[in-house]
Amino acid sequence: MTFSQELGRKAIHLASGLLPLAYWFTPKSIFFPVIAVVAAGTVAVDYSRHRIHWVGSAFNTVFGFVLRDNENSTNSLTGGSTVMIAQVVAVAIFPKPVAVASLLILSVGDSAAALAGQALGKHKIYREKTLEGTCAFVLCSSLVAFLVPGIPLYAALLAAFFASIVEVFLNAVDDNLFIPIVSGLVLVVLLGL
Repeated sequence: MTFSQELGRKAIHLASGLLPLAYWFTPKSIFFPVIAVVAAGTVAVDYSRHRIHWVGSAFNTVFGFVLRDNENSTNSLTGGSTVMIAQVVAVAIFPKPVAVASLLILSVGDSAAALAGQALGKHKIYREKTLEGTCAFVLCSSLVAFLVPGIPLYAALLAAFFASIVEVFLNAVDDNLFIPIVSGLVLVVLLGL
């Protein structure tokens, strides 16, 4: 994937960070059903793009330039669908500050890692993952998590660190689901929630 394609993909990924920010200002009783419906719709479109020609054509016209090769296989979901599933899971299982922080770690950290790794990465850690990308992930993730009220700096740093391990080594499945779960679990344990 070229840098401009990655930039487009990560712009969408960063935009998903608006959802946890909206959740911060919205009661869970209102936000959860809305995000669940949006996630179900996203997955339905994703599933339909492989089976209904006009849906696939429209989808590829809008998003085709940012799809990874593995997302074009018949039975795969895009990263967008797994991000939306992650939103539902995090809101369902974590207290609000933890859900918001873990979802911001996903949107900001994963984007920072990909862009810094592709633009500046010189020191490979594992497969295509680089030390520079991982450092960008930890730095940016810990900063946004720390900005969430109720998340102390030490917890933000540790959650970002463990999430970065997931981002580096979890290639067999989509890390979009596991980054917020791991970072959220770390925050729950550290904060005694």
